[in-house]
Amino acid sequence: KRRVQEATNLAELKESINGDGRTPFPVQTTTRTDIEDLRKELLEEKVAYEAKLGAKKDEAKLDRELNEARERVAALEKEAKAGNDKELKKDQALKEMKATIEEQR
Repeated sequence: KRRVQEATNLAELKESINGDGRTPFPVQTTTRTDIEDLRKELLEEKVAYEAKLGAKKDEAKLDRELNEARERVAALEKEAKAGNDKELKKDQALKEMKATIEEQR
């Protein structure tokens, strides 16, 4: 019974496709302008995507440069502090020497 029903359904489907020249499902035809429009849309999406990727790469590059600059500033501040400490020690030693010389006078 089931095979007979399947064969009948298949025969009806073939007849509906071939018999009256229409398909049971609507067929969408694609024209040349549709294809060109789709190509333009895809190209625009591609350009936007590449721009987004480029922006991410630029952002990553800027982040690296910023981190490098921060490291350089930290190193320079450390050097400056060490230099200031040396200068302060020299100044303190000079003041002590002046004080001892004045005491001796």
